[in-house]
Amino acid sequence: MRLIAVQPINIIIDDLQTKIDLEIENRSQLADLGALVAMRAMQDIAARLTKIRKILNIQRYNLIFIGQVGAGKTTAICHLLNLVREVEVERSLRSGKKVKITKTQELLSTGSGKSTICEVVIRPAKFTYVEIEP
Repeated sequence: MRLIAVQPINIIIDDLQTKIDLEIENRSQLADLGALVAMRAMQDIAARLTKIRKILNIQRYNLIFIGQVGAGKTTAICHLLNLVREVEVERSLRSGKKVKITKTQELLSTGSGKSTICEVVIRPAKFTYVEIEP
């Protein structure tokens, strides 16, 4: 088992923003062209960080699918998001006659369960941790 600690993204962004602001302040006291160019680049990076923070604070995805293995979570997602296509398949009747029928096929991998790469357990915590078990 391996445990990986990941800092919350807001802490990382705040840390970067603080370091950039300090460096901009230090460079603003210099009068050479190199310092001016570097300062302008850091101001652009600070503006991008502000945009990233705003984007990450949008709560768009507040839907989660939780269920037993094989319950149909992936199938439900496919149908809700229209990740399906119609395909013609041939079926054999009991009489031996073959008929063509139209079948709805999910585009995400599905099966008789355990088709996701790993099982996911979500627990609230102060920091985000990724726990990988073989």
